[in-house]
Amino acid sequence: SPQMVDGFTYVGCYQDDPSRDLASVGAGDADHTACNSVCQAYRYFALQYGSECFCGDTYGTPAQQFPRLPEASCQRNGYCATCG
Repeated sequence: SPQMVDGFTYVGCYQDDPSRDLASVGAGDADHTACNSVCQAYRYFALQYGSECFCGDTYGTPAQQFPRLPEASCQRNGYCATCG
């Protein structure tokens, strides 16, 4: 189930590919606070590689293309959403 991380609802670690689940590019070199700020017009935001920000109003469709991954898969570039 989703958990709160620094005031945001964390919904998990998901596989990505060039077709993007969250299609709008928010910003580069962002942390979760900056990405949230850039993506205010959208329902969701995500970080790829710990600092590339993407925005969108839906995620996870189709599930077979963007499956949920183990949390360790998203702990990159010194950022871990669910640590500590």
